[in-house]
This record gives sequence, C-alpha cells and structure tokens, in this order.
Amino acid sequence: MGADYFIRWMQTRRVPIGRARTRSFYKVLAYHSAKGWPDGNYQEIYFKTSFERKASAWEVVILTKETGRWQVGNYKFQ
Repeated sequence: MGADYFIRWMQTRRVPIGRARTRSFYKVLAYHSAKGWPDGNYQEIYFKTSFERKASAWEVVILTKETGRWQVGNYKFQ
C-alpha cells in the first residue's frame, strides 16, 4: 500500500469517526505467510477501540519485518 493511498483511505474512512476515546490491547498474532505478501515475519496487533462517533470498533495494525526492522505494513478497522 503506497503512502498516498493510505492517506486518502484514512481521510475518507477513519477521520469521519473522530478521535479515539479509549483503546485496549486485545491480542497479537504472528505468522510467516500472508495472501498477497511475500513470505516473511508478520504480526497483527488487535485493539478494541471507542471513537467519538463510533462507540465500538476493532483496530488491527499489521507489522512487517521486510526491511529487517518492524514497521507498519497496514492498518484496518471495523
């Protein structure tokens, strides 16, 4: 996912629900293979979050170690 796409995605989908009010860690999953991504080290970190205009949501931050150090590879919420 390119930076420009990510910024547009966040502006159209995430910004409208407002700032996070609470965020609680739920779990982390580690894996080595993901559809559409090269084999490597990945972690999905799940958070239960409450936003200003969405009382209950799940956020998932996907980390990748493609460059030899952990970095954000993707972000999802529902």
